[in-house]
Amino acid sequence: MPIIVLASRLCPEGMEGTMYALIMSINNLGGILGSQIGAVITEILGVSATNLDNFWLLVTICNASTLLPLVLISWIPKGDPQDVKRFDEM
Repeated sequence: MPIIVLASRLCPEGMEGTMYALIMSINNLGGILGSQIGAVITEILGVSATNLDNFWLLVTICNASTLLPLVLISWIPKGDPQDVKRFDEM
């Protein structure tokens, strides 16, 4: 929910619906890709219902991957991009 509020503040006026649809599409794509990548890593590590030898490594990799978006947090603008100062105010 916070990402939707942030995106609605950052997007141009009148584009809120389009931005919401884009965010939901990216969210759904991320869920599908995350499931597929998790299945591939599970297969590579040989984790199954009967073999849990590398299960600890699978859990560690999956939990560490949730921290990856923190690298991109610097892309969020600090101010409101809709606030444009006029030249005579500068």
